[in-house]
Amino acid sequence: MRSLLAVLLLIVSANITIAADIKPVVGKDQAAFFEGKIRPLLATHCYKCHGARKQEGEFRIDSLKSLLKGGESGAAVVPGEPSDSLLVEAINYESYEMPPDKQLDKASIALLTKWVKMGAPWPQATAKPFDWSAFGKMKFTSEDRAFWFFQPVKNPAVPEVKEAR
Repeated sequence: MRSLLAVLLLIVSANITIAADIKPVVGKDQAAFFEGKIRPLLATHCYKCHGARKQEGEFRIDSLKSLLKGGESGAAVVPGEPSDSLLVEAINYESYEMPPDKQLDKASIALLTKWVKMGAPWPQATAKPFDWSAFGKMKFTSEDRAFWFFQPVKNPAVPEVKEAR
């Protein structure tokens, strides 16, 4: 029974450690900028040809990973470097002409360029993976063993109760 409790404690503490390692990839302001300005632009003008259902030029634009990987022509975004980003070239009609039906307005181009210059923040949470290889090598210290959870169960001293009046 004690070994089962010890294993459960290890699992719970491992999950707490994993949860503690989850940090937002971007700040609140960057996330608000992306969700309020950038994602709607991408969804409106790009996802129909470069989304989950269709990937022209073997290119998806619905995740940062896909933008960094790029398509047949290479990476679409170089975070922090709009002048080196194919996406910025394409929306400015300097190389490719995206979207092909009609160029984005100047405000939308400026927003996407600003986003790339900011480092192309893409809100998501990432968890640092738990290193399961170290799991079997964990050692309990004497301080760990002194923790209340590992102490044997005892019947506590029952306090005396005064009679009610």
